Amino acid sequence: MRHLLLLAIVALSIGCKSEPSEALLPENEAIKSAPVRKARPAYTSEEPREPSRKKAAPEPARPATVTTPEPSWFEDEDVGTIDIIREEDPIKQRYLEALELLEIDKNTEAIALLVENVKDAPKDPVNHWNLASVYLATEQGAAALPSLRKAVELDPKNVEYALTLAGVDLLLGNTEAAEALLGKLVKAHPEIADVHYQLGLLHLAAGRTTEALAAMKEAVARDATHAQAWTRLAILYVEAERWPEALAAVLKIQAAGEPEAAESVEFLHGQILGKMRRCEEAAKILGRAREQGQADMADLSEGECWLGKGDLDKALPPLLAVTTRTPDCHPCQLFLGDALFMKQDWEAALKAYESAAAIEPMDDKSRRQAGKCLLNLQRAGDAVSFLEDATKLAVEDPEAWELLGHAYVAAANKAEAWTVMERLEKLGAPERAKTIRQLLTN
Repeated sequence: MRHLLLLAIVALSIGCKSEPSEALLPENEAIKSAPVRKARPAYTSEEPREPSRKKAAPEPARPATVTTPEPSWFEDEDVGTIDIIREEDPIKQRYLEALELLEIDKNTEAIALLVENVKDAPKDPVNHWNLASVYLATEQGAAALPSLRKAVELDPKNVEYALTLAGVDLLLGNTEAAEALLGKLVKAHPEIADVHYQLGLLHLAAGRTTEALAAMKEAVARDATHAQAWTRLAILYVEAERWPEALAAVLKIQAAGEPEAAESVEFLHGQILGKMRRCEEAAKILGRAREQGQADMADLSEGECWLGKGDLDKALPPLLAVTTRTPDCHPCQLFLGDALFMKQDWEAALKAYESAAAIEPMDDKSRRQAGKCLLNLQRAGDAVSFLEDATKLAVEDPEAWELLGHAYVAAANKAEAWTVMERLEKLGAPERAKTIRQLLTN
């Protein structure tokens, strides 16, 4: 019976979904949208490249904040029954008292009672599991680890214990221990979806994208309704710019029957549709994302979609809205600059590119585009400064060098322009070098 009394307070991303336990709550991890490719303005035959982006390594899901539900049978107990339990089973009584203490946030006192249970019956894995559960619920992962290890040692066939231990090891950076344990679990229980899902999280934490993708695909093959695995798959497909597969994964999440999971990928759904240039559909879904407090991301994604289709009248309103609300958003300023540049509003585009350059010191595109605006405004001297910075950040970018050559010629700095021409020849861009030569000889 005591196995039925496990605390229902463990909230890790590694819950054993194939054989659900009352002791595990569903995952509640935040969806991280991946960096997206920037839209390209149609300015010259050589379209500007994207700014450099650092892709953050995926992190494993963190324990969620949870509450401790009171067992249904507890409401039926009366004082007399409790007294009998006190006399006949002190371990069970301390457990019941710990539940009550947790309900009123007296966590220290509850832990003390469960520690007593471990001392009284050290060979019972349930007591170690209950103690670990409270530590996890109170976000004390390191404190939970010894109890989890003991529970697994005493009951090595319990997949729930082992998965939880692997998850805590992963969260605490004990990747070798987590990998060893998950390797055993995959061999012993290949039929359990959560084993593959947790292995996928391990691969993500280690930056092994290919292996993570394979593990998540195996998880959904074992359980087609595994919303968390589908979510990770969707994100991996977005990072790889595999938009049709990403969309299929999002649709699977929505079909899994978990409202919270479906709501959490609302923005991701709109972003994917935007990348596929299905802007009308994307706009509707991103509208729902705005209602969920994701207005900045929704405006950015919708603006990028319309910009990619060349519909500047629809692209500008969301981009202006997001840059007004969040002026320090680098991609927002960059996309706004692109839209204004395509409208040939050089002054306004220059301001947006200058803002983007100020936000991101290593962004060569914003500096190159600011140089283009200044050349169009006949301000060659000012263009030189931006374009020199662009070539320092992107030393092998022939377009930036050619633009710098144009600026030098316009600023009557022929010696530097000649150096640029030679640089272009070394970069294997003879046509661009020829253009600068013609400017110098005319």
